[in-house]
Parts: sequence; structure tokens; C-alpha cells
Amino acid sequence: MIERQIESFSARAQEKVLKIFKKSIIDLTSDIISDTPVDTGRLKNNWFPSVGAASQQTTEATANEAGDRANSFVNNQLTLDKTFYFTNNLPYAFRIEFEGWSKVKAPQGMVRRNAIRWKQIVKRAARA
Repeated sequence: MIERQIESFSARAQEKVLKIFKKSIIDLTSDIISDTPVDTGRLKNNWFPSVGAASQQTTEATANEAGDRANSFVNNQLTLDKTFYFTNNLPYAFRIEFEGWSKVKAPQGMVRRNAIRWKQIVKRAARA
């Protein structure tokens, strides 16, 4: 009987951790996308989620599909045992993030300013 209780508790705890992890990743990616400067929308739409290795994808599309793509990926493919990557392979993404190419719209970058908030994002997800 105690073994079943422990197994049940463990399963519920794993489910909760996965739920918090997924919500945290969705919130982080959403914040990164929101902080991405927009001219044509191409940079904002070129965020690609992946696991195992960074995505090499790019798209010419300017429609705002990156958020839906990230949410769908996280909900359908992300597990606790995999490393998550969120990549933008446009050449000027690096320049905007680190070289100040968008001093007005993204002076602190898109990823850096949100990555430093990871602990807060996870705490917020745990309370939800």
C-alpha cells in the first residue's frame, strides 16, 4: 500500500514539475518574441524551438507565427529529459542582441533581458 502511495505521489509531482516547466518555457519564449524589434516582422517570426540541438531553420514569412509555433512545440514535444533551444538564425539577430543594432527598440537585447528573469518566470509559473 505504501509503495502505491509513493508511486502516486511521485507521478503527481512529476506531472506538476512538467506543467511548471512547460509554462515557464512558454512564458519565456513569449517574452522574447514580444521584445523582438519589428520592422517587417521577419526577425520576430524567425524564432524556432527545438530539443537536442539548436534549430537551423529560417523563414521568409513575416506573419506572427513564432508564438504559436513555440507553444505547439512545447505542449507536444517538450519533456523534462531534453534540452530546449530557442533560436533565431537571421544574421542580424545576433547584432541586435549583442551589438546594439536596435538601441531604441531592444537596447538590452531580446534574450538576455528575459533570461535573467528565469527564476521569476519559474516562480510565477509555480504559483499559477
